[in-house]
Amino acid sequence: MEFKILKSIGDYVKKTPVRLHMPGHKANEEFCKLFSDARLDITELKSANNEQAVLDAEKDVALILGAKKSKLLSDGASMAIFAMVYAVKHLGSKIIIERTAHKSVYNALINFGIEPIILGDINENGLHETVSVNEIEKAIDENPDVIGALLTYPDYYGRTFDIDGVSKLLNKRNKKLLIDNAHGGHYAFIDGYTYAGRFADVWVDSVHKVLSTLNQGAILSVNDRSLIDGVFEGASIFSTSSPSYGILASVEYGVKKADSERKEYAEFCKKIELFKRELTSLGYSVMPNTDCFKLVVEFGKNVNMAERFFEENGIFAEMNDGKRLLFMFSLSNGENDLRKLKRAFERLNLSNEEYETAVYRRGEKVENYLKALSCPFEYVEIDNAIGRVSAVNAGLFPPCYPLVVAGERITKETVKLLTESAGVFGVNDGKIKVIKEENER
Repeated sequence: MEFKILKSIGDYVKKTPVRLHMPGHKANEEFCKLFSDARLDITELKSANNEQAVLDAEKDVALILGAKKSKLLSDGASMAIFAMVYAVKHLGSKIIIERTAHKSVYNALINFGIEPIILGDINENGLHETVSVNEIEKAIDENPDVIGALLTYPDYYGRTFDIDGVSKLLNKRNKKLLIDNAHGGHYAFIDGYTYAGRFADVWVDSVHKVLSTLNQGAILSVNDRSLIDGVFEGASIFSTSSPSYGILASVEYGVKKADSERKEYAEFCKKIELFKRELTSLGYSVMPNTDCFKLVVEFGKNVNMAERFFEENGIFAEMNDGKRLLFMFSLSNGENDLRKLKRAFERLNLSNEEYETAVYRRGEKVENYLKALSCPFEYVEIDNAIGRVSAVNAGLFPPCYPLVVAGERITKETVKLLTESAGVFGVNDGKIKVIKEENER
């Protein structure tokens, strides 16, 4: 495999003994002792030819992913969401999203004044329902001027919807399909998996989540030629003007490495699926999903105790959502990791019969999203917010989607999760922004 960005950086490092340009650390000896790869941290220089190397790498990546055009990103998938919405903002003032869309989706819609048509309710177990073709068709019938849909595929828990059916429906209705594929970049390399890029007009892969890529590495891809200019213009507006070429090089490496290891992906997936079945036989409640690299185990009210147990044994879960722990694998894990995790589950020894599942309830929608964000507001202590109408999105981080959306009433279950969880957004210094009572509809 040829890694064009790495080669460009390597050639630059060999011929540059003295750096009189950015970045300010100059890759000096003291700095490199702390950050060993600092020599690869270069800036935009003609002599490095790194920009041409990135363009060449992007062509390679687009070919591998089956895209008309791809852009490598060093500032994450959130920026790409803004670029996607920017590219379609002229097509209408509404767009269909899932309730559990990433907060960057909600933020982009605020920025461009686009009203979300929110689908996918949350059930009593605190999980949202995946969207259906019929739901989206109904939403279009009720909002014929809608741009299309910006959907998450797969979701944070590794669940998917009928993306083929949704794509055909939107194409038939002359609407756009944008996909936040932040957690599905590896689907492109696993036989039998349905990769979002086969169906989306525009999509983003947050490849650092599963591929061998540095944090913040992502890829923005386009298949609808009519949107290419808008997408890349948006990326130019919202992306950093000083990208990390080290991160970009790792994106190229991660994609090409995954492309060369398709057989290994398939074999490791089989081992993880076997491991999931073994956990079920031990009495654990393993959530069914379509992503072998995501293991979701329900612990109910014992979830915090279980998380502490795993951490004491050197095992750190990706997420604690107040009921479940989510563990994320990649090819960088191995069979030793699976064995260690299995032994920990055996010692934990919690079965389905030993926990009580806490019920989750979502508050009623009182006001439209954009309207709620513009209403007069006040800040109240989170404990005193039950029953009030939120003027902000608030949720857990991760997974970074809202438990309460602006315009909805705040429930006691939401308050409990927001006060007990280590990482939250939308709550500052123990307070949350709510609509003033006299301005509630």
